This record gives sequence, C-alpha cells and structure tokens, in this order.
Amino acid sequence: MRPLRNTICRRSPLAAITVTLAIACLPLSASGQSLFEDAIGGAVEEESAGIDGNLGPLSYELNGFVRGALWVGRTPDEEDDEDAEVKAGYGEASLKLRLRKGADGDGFAEFRVYEGVSDSEEETKLDLREAYINLYAGSFDIRFGHQVIVWGRADGINPTNNLTPYDRRVRSPDEDDYRLANFGLRAWYNIENFRVEGVWMPNYAESHFPDFSLDGPIELGSPDYPEGGLSGGLGALRLHYEGAGFDASLSYLYGYAPFPGVEFRDLSIYLLKPPVIHLGFKAYQHHVIGFDFSTTLGERYGLRGEAAYRRPFGYEGREHIPGPDLQYVLGIDRELAGGDVHAIVQYIGRTVFDWESIADPGLLEDGIPAWTPMSEIICLVRQEVALANRMINGQLEEVSHSAMTRIEWKLLQETLALELMGVYNVTTEELVLRPKVSYDIVDALEVVAGAEILTGPDGTLYGMIERTQSAAYVQVKASF
Repeated sequence: MRPLRNTICRRSPLAAITVTLAIACLPLSASGQSLFEDAIGGAVEEESAGIDGNLGPLSYELNGFVRGALWVGRTPDEEDDEDAEVKAGYGEASLKLRLRKGADGDGFAEFRVYEGVSDSEEETKLDLREAYINLYAGSFDIRFGHQVIVWGRADGINPTNNLTPYDRRVRSPDEDDYRLANFGLRAWYNIENFRVEGVWMPNYAESHFPDFSLDGPIELGSPDYPEGGLSGGLGALRLHYEGAGFDASLSYLYGYAPFPGVEFRDLSIYLLKPPVIHLGFKAYQHHVIGFDFSTTLGERYGLRGEAAYRRPFGYEGREHIPGPDLQYVLGIDRELAGGDVHAIVQYIGRTVFDWESIADPGLLEDGIPAWTPMSEIICLVRQEVALANRMINGQLEEVSHSAMTRIEWKLLQETLALELMGVYNVTTEELVLRPKVSYDIVDALEVVAGAEILTGPDGTLYGMIERTQSAAYVQVKASF
C-alpha cells in the first residue's frame, strides 16, 4: 500500500482512479451569483482628499467568520467494520473586505486561514478565495480578477455550470465551500429586460480530489493540463431574460472542462513482478450549449428547469474523453406552513449519444491471463480505463434517471433549521443523503450537526466510496 495524490479506493487499483473523480459527481447546491457576492456587515465612511480636495466618501465592509469542525466516519478497511476514524478536524478563519469609492466601482476580497487534519494528514493553508474589481459604466458592468462563477437555476445539479472548478477535498457543511475561483474577465451589457454576459478565463484551473491510499500496480503520472494563454482556457456567452414572473437564459461555452479524464499512457510487464499500469489525468475540450429558466405556477409553486448539451472534442477512440450527452433537470418548489417549510423536488436525467456497451474485462481483479499477447493486454487495459471514465461521467447507461429532494424546516423563530437533501439514482440504485441541523445559540454564533452519506451496489461509484467519504460532523461557527 502506498499513498498517492488524487486517488481513492482499497479494492481495484483502477477503481481507485475512478473514485478520485467520482466526488465530482456529487450534487452541489446551485446559486445564480458568485459565492461571496454579498458581504454582510456595516459600512464605514471616511472622507478622502484628492486634487480637488474632496473625491467623495470611501466606504468599506469588513466581516468574516471563525469556525471549528470535526468529521468522523468508518475506517476504509471492511474488516474493521465497527471502528471509526477522524476524517477531518480543523479550525478556520475567514476575513472578507469590500471597498467602495463612489458609484463607478468596488472591490472584493476574501482571505482564509486553515489549520487541521484531513484524511490523516496535517494541513496549514492560506487561501485567497476571491479578489476582484467591479467597474460600472452605464449599461456595462465588468468584473476582473480571481472569482467564482456559477451558472444555472436548478438546485443541486447544474448542467450549464462548467466555468470554475470544485475542490472536493473540502469537508464542510456549506456546499458552496467546494467551489474554487479562477482568474478571468466577466462582463455584462444591460438593456431593458435583457442582459448579455461574456466570460473569458485565460488559464486552465483543474478541480481537486481527495487523497487516498490504494493497492495495486498503478502509477499515476504528472497531469497533462494546458498551459495558460489564449488557447488554454475557455470563453462563454450567456443571454439573460428577466421578465415579470419568468426568467431564462441561453448559454454557450467553448474550452477545457474543469474535471479531467483518466488517460492510459503505458503498460510495463516484468518477469518476476506484477505489471505496472501507467495512468494520468488529462484535460479535454468541449462545447456546451445550455438553457435554464425559472417561473411561478400560481401563488404557491415555483418551477425551474435546466438542460445542457455537451459535445467533447475527439471523443472517438479516446478513453479519457466522455461521449456527447444531454443532461436535463426539472423541479418544483413550494413554501409550506406559512413559509417555515421550503420543499424542492427535482427530476434529473441524462441521455448519452453514440453510446455502445462496454464489458468489464475484470483484468485487474482476476489478473492478466498467462501468455496473453501484449497488444491484447493493452486493448483490455484501455477497455477497463474507458469503463472507469464512463463511471466518472455518469455514462454507464445510455439513459439514466434520478430524483432529488431538499426540505428545510425553520423553527423557534428561525433560530433552528432542519434540512434534508437526498438524491436517488433510479438507474444505478445509488443514494446520497445530507441531513443537517443548525441552531443559532445567539446572534452570529451557530452550531451545525449533520452527515454526508453515500451508498450504492457493488460496481457503482457510491458503492465504492461509501466507507471513505461517508461521515458525520459537528461545527461551531462565529460570524462577525
């Protein structure tokens, strides 16, 4: 057994590589704006003098939080089924600053300090979460800098959201903490009920995955990611319509996908030692055409939907690149009990085009047959790597169906909140549950307890990672 970065699993070595990317498939909460778009807190105004002696008021908002969290789950070893281990235990502080000078622009930054243990490794991290400048010039709004961008109106899964990456090494009750920023330019042109949005990210920023140990004859090489420049990032356009009771947008993206695939590179055969399979993460480019909307049905219901057609470049004959697919989400939400209960129910589907069945050769589990020609061995390895990538991208079946629900109930004058989010894949029988209870002890002091539970049959992603990723947690957070 040996530690490898970006790897998961103690069963099949190829499954280990598969599961490292499986985390990318976990549902994430949706947001129509940047994660840290709105800072809260009071504004302090100061007079500043310039050439004319008075350039107007300077205002700033300074706020943030301090928190401690503990995550505990079962050990990865199935023989120690009753044992538990600390998945993560840490303290973290966040400082957010927004500066304003007149009506022509403002700036925002968030800085975090992290100290703790994650997956048995001690970590100290200094993280500049976001740092950007907003400029306002008539009908144009421009944002320039290190920023998180989130597209889509559905809850939990956003097929149109393919701009900035995620970090699933993070263990946090706040699903937005998984989001990462990237340097880029974002601009809007506003005219009546329409907005035209453009995004340019010149540098590739990859998603990150947890570190795990694995057994088996796999060597994970250096990732193959594009260098920064005009051809290394992505560009996107989005047309918004915001009307009375109906909002919608149509989008197009071209560039590198944040989540890479697993590429087969080489196979080394030894006389007295097990063979070594050389793999590596490799980025790929794709086109994505998306549409999303939200509206109301009478006075009680909200209706939201989202769909995206993705067509990667060069997917034919390349095991690390997914096939073209169409992913779609349709949901209904409603407030109950006078607004104290908010419920969302969604259907999630995926259709894969040019899909052909791939049989699992069982090469790694059963071993390489004796006297097998090298050409045939390589073909079998590529076949198993291709199957692993299908699992990563949710393309094991030509058509798949899932159901999702999120229910939140606020009690005790909104000081106590009970929440349950769940996703069940009808096709693969995989299940994700996230129960959470939060209580405001006093203003700006909150305690949160909950769990992240994943389960599924053998041979599925969640079935393989349920022991390593499932955990219960408690967090205490003070905001200012």
